[in-house]
Amino acid sequence: MKTDQNCRIIIIDDDYGVCSMFESILRHIGFNNVCCFNSAFDVIERLQTSEDLLPEFIFVDFLMPTMNGGQFLDLVNDIFPNNNIGFCIASGCSNLEEKDLRGSYFIPKPFSIDTVKNILDDFYKKKSV
Repeated sequence: MKTDQNCRIIIIDDDYGVCSMFESILRHIGFNNVCCFNSAFDVIERLQTSEDLLPEFIFVDFLMPTMNGGQFLDLVNDIFPNNNIGFCIASGCSNLEEKDLRGSYFIPKPFSIDTVKNILDDFYKKKSV
């Protein structure tokens, strides 16, 4: 898994296949600085080393062992309260409640290229305003 210092987008999913699919889709739509992680704890550890490593956007699986996607978002927002990171929770569960999403984007699994592109287009459009 690529974990270089200039990740614009981070993907966190305990399923390596989903991580790879996300990465392929993102590269296909023009994002080359993408890093995949199988553990939310690895990302927290990485981000705590330097705020310069904060990405622009994070796709995170909701159902993961030890720390779910919602808990991850809470922790990142506690550690970096003024971050401008975009978040998207991915899940195969269709019964997530609004509180589970914590104001982030949501992408159902399985997902399409268009869905990923639309989420990022919306995020960058809002960010540029």
